[in-house]
Amino acid sequence: MYFNVKEHRRLDIIGKFLDGKIDRVVAQAALEIKERQFRRVINAYRDEGPISAKHGNYGKSPWNKTTQEEEETLMSIVKITTCRMPLRN
Repeated sequence: MYFNVKEHRRLDIIGKFLDGKIDRVVAQAALEIKERQFRRVINAYRDEGPISAKHGNYGKSPWNKTTQEEEETLMSIVKITTCRMPLRN
């Protein structure tokens, strides 16, 4: 799994905080988040590990993605309708 720059930076700051190298206020300021959000980020990291730095939709298909079956059906409809179209003179 790869992390982008923002996610890598977030993990670096969380790691420094958990190792005791920086305190809570400095970590919050570096992440530019408030106290409540900081607690949520730390708890998520403790529960899920580094994957918590990824967006919640990471690895999921979009809700509006067209399935292969739907695409084949649509393409067959397009072929049928374009074949039956009258030619213009």
